[in-house]
Amino acid sequence: MRSTARSTRRCATSRPTTYAYLADAHAIEAQAIELLSKGEDIAGDPELARLYAEHLEETRDQQALVRERLEALGGSPTPLKDAGMRVGALN
Repeated sequence: MRSTARSTRRCATSRPTTYAYLADAHAIEAQAIELLSKGEDIAGDPELARLYAEHLEETRDQQALVRERLEALGGSPTPLKDAGMRVGALN
């Protein structure tokens, strides 16, 4: 009985941490998308441009998976955090 109460308490306190981690991951993916979207234009080599484009698609897919998981847990991405990371990619 005690371990059940402990595990319930652990789940209740770990959910906000999980939301925060997933929101951070979503923001990091947003920054990566911003950076990779420039890669194809500045690559200077067709093969490197292709690799940037491929990685950009993978990153978009990863961001979508993170968003889906976050929403499945009842959370949502943090627009301010996403925007902040994207702005950081402009420097």
